Amino acid sequence: MNEPADSSPDTQEAGSGAAGPGDATTDPRERHPGAMGDPDARDPGAMDDPDARDPGAMGDPDARHPGATRTHLGELGGLSWLRLCFVDIFGTLRSVQIPSSRFEDALQRGVIFDGSALEGRIRLLEADRVLRPDLRTLAPLDETTARVLCSVTKEDGEPWLLDPRSALQEICRSHEDVALAWRGAVEIEWYLVDESLDPIDRGGYFSDLEGKGRAIAMEAAESLERLGIRVAGIHHEGGPGQYEIDLMALPPMEVADAITYAKALVADSAICHGARATFVARPLAGQPGSGMHIHQHLSRISRWVSGPLSESDGKAVAGPDADNVAGGGASGGRHPGELLGSEGDAEVVSRWMIGGILRHARGLSALAAPSVSSYRRLHSGPEAPGAAVWAHMNRAALVRMTNTELGTPSVEYRGADPSANPYLLIGGLLVAIDDGLSERASPGRPLEEEPAGFDPAAVESAPRDLPRSLDAATQALLEDEVLVDAFDGRLIGRLVDGQRAEADAAGANVTRADLLSSLDS
Repeated sequence: MNEPADSSPDTQEAGSGAAGPGDATTDPRERHPGAMGDPDARDPGAMDDPDARDPGAMGDPDARHPGATRTHLGELGGLSWLRLCFVDIFGTLRSVQIPSSRFEDALQRGVIFDGSALEGRIRLLEADRVLRPDLRTLAPLDETTARVLCSVTKEDGEPWLLDPRSALQEICRSHEDVALAWRGAVEIEWYLVDESLDPIDRGGYFSDLEGKGRAIAMEAAESLERLGIRVAGIHHEGGPGQYEIDLMALPPMEVADAITYAKALVADSAICHGARATFVARPLAGQPGSGMHIHQHLSRISRWVSGPLSESDGKAVAGPDADNVAGGGASGGRHPGELLGSEGDAEVVSRWMIGGILRHARGLSALAAPSVSSYRRLHSGPEAPGAAVWAHMNRAALVRMTNTELGTPSVEYRGADPSANPYLLIGGLLVAIDDGLSERASPGRPLEEEPAGFDPAAVESAPRDLPRSLDAATQALLEDEVLVDAFDGRLIGRLVDGQRAEADAAGANVTRADLLSSLDS
């Protein structure tokens, strides 16, 4: 695999999978002219020099598509309906469908809709907003209908920052250096159930099992490939009816869009086969949870390595056991004060990235693990993170330093699950990483897993515990000024209100287990 991952299943959460995501810099292939998945095809030289990318490369459809109406109206030829899609604050895909008679007007002026739909389950007052189609995301569903992802604006064209996609666009602008250099590959896990809500198969980790599950996963992967979203692989995960799809590395907006489409296409394919897909973090008692791991690297690091090394930086180069940095350290590390160069410093930068993520780990939990079910997955065993620690080899670490297919360091964030809103999650990671790079944040020493096996006591004794409930995660987000300030205050307010309402409803829910436990007392 391209990004090393766990090779053994667990009864608590599925492993990362050997068919891990790769790097989008190799073997670009021919694709749909509106393809969303290949930065090289859109922006020649972008991977070599992020600054060479066009002004809209971070996800601004207006900047990317001057004259979009003239250039792209022909791409809609033959379609009778266009499904204008957007993602609400809680990560749910929503849409309005328009006929061909409205295509030109939609491209020129957008389509007015009730913007309160962005607030999902806590919507209150109606408010007119405008859907702006991004034709780079055009995704045919059949011969007459296609999906397209939209950003949301006010009627005067100003971005509406309660829209998660617009929020990510704004973060990419305000954290431009990191956004232009950042690439992320993704592992997405989910369960498939039948009409009785039972798993559709009894397969296990990497089972070579024919049937509906494999057919559904393959159909979704083939649909993604036709859109130009490159798939590294698919395989059966550790739970019955549980599968994983791995997406190759993409820039911030493109990877968030790719996650959105991957989930939609899996769900579509499942329905066609008489099944249902669930992206809940832990839908089945006693079975592995479903995670969504993000493998991150920066395509160019020169702007962050121009200053002198500090003592902690020198230890980072030398390795975790380097006690005498001034003497070269255990691995021949550089001296404090020595200038960083252009080669061999990717690991230093990666550790600063990790330092930023760990610094904001508790607040990030509300974006990465946004549901009550998320906390039935976290803290649940060897495969699910429980503390804000990092390692090279530790299945319970929140962050692991691995390698890309090209052998360069990659930062794997393991705290997310597939119920996360991908636009808010990627935005939060960019903000945390930028803070880590700016402050040259030290991640501390890695907490490696012992060869004898997982040691829960070592993780539980870590000094930085992750939130154990959605309520605690929500409070941690509110206390993280860097993350809160990166988003519109109204978006954070709606998100917090919705998460607190979910936590309250779950706390008031009475189950059969409550009755049984009372009879045993």
